Amino acid sequence: HLSFGRLSKEDAAAACRRSLIPDARLNRARISRSSLRISNLGLEGAAPGERATLHAYLNLPEADHRTPADGDRRIATLEFEWNGRPETRIKVVTRKTQAGIGEGEVALTLVSERPEHRFHFSGLHLEILATA
Repeated sequence: HLSFGRLSKEDAAAACRRSLIPDARLNRARISRSSLRISNLGLEGAAPGERATLHAYLNLPEADHRTPADGDRRIATLEFEWNGRPETRIKVVTRKTQAGIGEGEVALTLVSERPEHRFHFSGLHLEILATA
């Protein structure tokens, strides 16, 4: 489990870059399943009923709303209709995580496709299951 912290409503942003160094015992060859979980994801600058799209990139800290969504560093795209209330969003990202995690630091960048949509969350996580 890699936890990248929170982003408060007061600090809501159109892009968020977080990094950490995972436990040295993590072996990417043994990753059997992984998912991106964004707890209590909320939006500012979006009206209820409006569509929103967020892209998550692994080890591409310079990503922003102009970054092509079809690149190999994009691990997930979350598309949803904003209902006016924060919700937890989960996306399976196993194959992309296996290819993107190496030795050393792991950077996770979350980007809104529309810069006027600023997001906040109570937790940003990569949940990784590995075989023994």
